[in-house]
Amino acid sequence: GPTGAATRPATRGHLEPATPVKLPRFDAGGDLGWYHRDGGASSNYWSKHNSLWTGVQAGYYWTENVKTEVGVATTGESRVYGGDGQVWVGSQGYYESGEQFVRSVRLSVAQIYQFGHNAWVHPFLGIGVQAIRERTRSVRWRYPITTGSSGYVPQPPETVSTGPDDEVVVRGLVMAGLKAYMTRRVYFRTDCLVGLRGGIEESVLRIGVGVDF
Repeated sequence: GPTGAATRPATRGHLEPATPVKLPRFDAGGDLGWYHRDGGASSNYWSKHNSLWTGVQAGYYWTENVKTEVGVATTGESRVYGGDGQVWVGSQGYYESGEQFVRSVRLSVAQIYQFGHNAWVHPFLGIGVQAIRERTRSVRWRYPITTGSSGYVPQPPETVSTGPDDEVVVRGLVMAGLKAYMTRRVYFRTDCLVGLRGGIEESVLRIGVGVDF
């Protein structure tokens, strides 16, 4: 929490040195956010993953400015629409489109540096790593390509469902944010977290509250 000092009564006309307030070693909090990621590896996917983010964190201060933080978070199921493409099953051709659904659970560890004294408001930067379990399912609609004397003949689509399939991936992370104290122990926090894996893969804007102890 914010630093402070306690003074003692004057003795023989002099004030004794101030006694520093002991800084807390731990903090813990929760947050909500808006999660965003590009629409998968397939070139057919043209929209983006967007969903609600919920998380909790706990941190340990090694010094006034350096903290190690562990976090757990989940994303809601996001939906990506796929554009039309043409596929072949044997000698039969299809026009194909569909949707992909993804949700994730993740564990992160980050090293955070906060600037200035642990005062009422201070910015911070962090770097770390995330272990992420992503669950993906998809629904595809295949329209048979059938031609007649008058050309293309529309046919009812075939529905192809796949998944859910689980995959564990590891991404680096960087974050930047601001921590502001509402009381000596209770704080408000806002930040932006970016996930890295061969470039920027995902981002989330977060707001939350927590407490020092």
